[in-house]
Amino acid sequence: MQVLNRYRNSLWAIAFFVLLVLGVLFYIDFRKSQWENEVRIQTMEMLMSKKTKLEKSLFSRIYYTRSTAAIVSLNPNISNEDYEHLARVFVGNDTVINSMSLARNCVINAIYPLEGHEAALGLDLLAHPDRKEIVDQTIETRQTFVAGPVELVEGGIAFISYTPIFDITTDTTGKFWGLTDIVILRDALLNEAGLLPEERGFRFVMKGYDGKGNKGEIFWGDPNVFQLHPVSINVELPYGNWVLAAAPLNGWDVFYNYDLILIVMLFFSALAMSVLLYVALRANSKIREDAREFKAIFNSLDTLIFELSVDGEYLKIAPTKISLLVAPPEEIIGKKIRDIFEPELAELFMHSIRQCLETKEVSIIEYPLVLQGEQKWFVARVSYKSPKSVIYNAYDVTAIKEAENELKESEQRLSKLNDIKNRFFSIIAHDLRNPVGSFRNITELLLDDPRKLSSEESMVLIKSMYNTSGSLIDLLENLLSWAQAQQQSIQLQPVSQSVYELCNEVILSQQTNALEKKIEIMNQIDPDHYALFDRSVTNIVIRNLISNALKFSYENTTVKLSSELKKVKGQDFVVLHIADQGCGIPPERINDIFNKETHYKTYGTRNEKGSGLGLMLCKDFVEMQGGEIWVESKVDLGSTFSFTLPVG
Repeated sequence: MQVLNRYRNSLWAIAFFVLLVLGVLFYIDFRKSQWENEVRIQTMEMLMSKKTKLEKSLFSRIYYTRSTAAIVSLNPNISNEDYEHLARVFVGNDTVINSMSLARNCVINAIYPLEGHEAALGLDLLAHPDRKEIVDQTIETRQTFVAGPVELVEGGIAFISYTPIFDITTDTTGKFWGLTDIVILRDALLNEAGLLPEERGFRFVMKGYDGKGNKGEIFWGDPNVFQLHPVSINVELPYGNWVLAAAPLNGWDVFYNYDLILIVMLFFSALAMSVLLYVALRANSKIREDAREFKAIFNSLDTLIFELSVDGEYLKIAPTKISLLVAPPEEIIGKKIRDIFEPELAELFMHSIRQCLETKEVSIIEYPLVLQGEQKWFVARVSYKSPKSVIYNAYDVTAIKEAENELKESEQRLSKLNDIKNRFFSIIAHDLRNPVGSFRNITELLLDDPRKLSSEESMVLIKSMYNTSGSLIDLLENLLSWAQAQQQSIQLQPVSQSVYELCNEVILSQQTNALEKKIEIMNQIDPDHYALFDRSVTNIVIRNLISNALKFSYENTTVKLSSELKKVKGQDFVVLHIADQGCGIPPERINDIFNKETHYKTYGTRNEKGSGLGLMLCKDFVEMQGGEIWVESKVDLGSTFSFTLPVG
């Protein structure tokens, strides 16, 4: 027994060390199974970011061919000069685009830029063996296809996006007119999307030649990546997809080595902790006789520490946190609590002292105190020392109190935002349900027995589907932009540029809707007005405002875009006005237009539906660029939406 008592501390330390070693071994086994999953998740997040950038870069160019197809379908006799002007507006100085062409009856009759591409004029796409299959699919499905990548005659590798054109001016069902295509330089597109063959210890690869996904050939990156059990993600195309994959340069096992230093540290920590436990046990045996005094000191620790008598007299003050005292120590020693504090607070202190002396246990109190004109909060621990005195340990918890208050306010704000979000998504779900339900009903009518429907009735149904799809696409595009704004994933790239040119670009995209309601969109923006703005974000703002103006305008009216210069707080701004001659907004609803906590929703002059999301998006995007937005309106006379852009 004496031998056991002699080595008791050593046995406890050894047992503790064994338990820690077992814990380390369990941790090592656990981490090996977790590392690859964690890295794969991080890799997928990285691929998601690259996919999003790549799709954004690609679709922003494909949009040109779709817009061109829409314009030519309404103007099948477009001249080469008009097409060149249209292509110049779309393409401009876009370094990702090599060329853009128009092929009447699949024979290229116009190309922009012409310089360097003269040989392409007269090329029959159906006679080209490498392009015939894609062209046939494009015509058959009426879908936009992305072919390639292919080697260009002038050098370089590029993707070719084909979009069919159907003449709807003479045949309501749409007679095939030809194709429009755009040549997108592969390396420039991938560089814009931030894709490199190797980055941050990973290798990347893509396959899916001609949009065939996993069935397609590898066209970029290291083919060996697909042998390393990579993480992959689909890059969606208008028809088909590519597969983007990534794997570590040296395989997944290399990540296990990252834990090596940590594992060694854990073993040494286990040994050190065991030694410390042994030392602590020995020290505990030596100081057991003085346990009462050491316990009081241990409970007090640092902060503001002093000794109080049974009747509340200051006996000693430790030289810690003197700044928290209501007066210098020499003015307090020998005085009683009732001589210094107000009666209510003094009674709180005395009660805690009496309670500690009676129970011989720590008494904890919390109280406010004004020091140097500033209110602070304290938590005090009153520890028993002897039948005649206690140790009083007080520490400042003002920061914690303020943090708690901020947390409560934050919770209230989050709750409010969550309510707004829930109400908003409920509205979006309702607005999505109506057009989708309409699609289903129309397709049921068309599928039930098409022969029962006359060509006029079929055309009415198809036109209804077309209009509904336009509203649905606008809603989804706004929803995507809103989601990106809420996640703060939109990186603004403001550049000083022409407001007039941007408005012209947006007006072209809205001409189909304007022609349908016989509305003229007039661009009266001053060509000399330049502002500092992000082109993509501002495009969305102007597009939404013009779309709203068309929606709430009467037939045979005009929508006017104008601008002026304005100085606000010493800074110059360009003010854009978009005015319509529509139904207007009731005065009592003006304040609800841009309010996220309310939902202002009405119908256009043809009962067009809207979610209200577009105006919320406009407000967010304008304010993100340092501007402001407002509306002036009179019922049955029209509305004027205005917003500002800073002058660069």
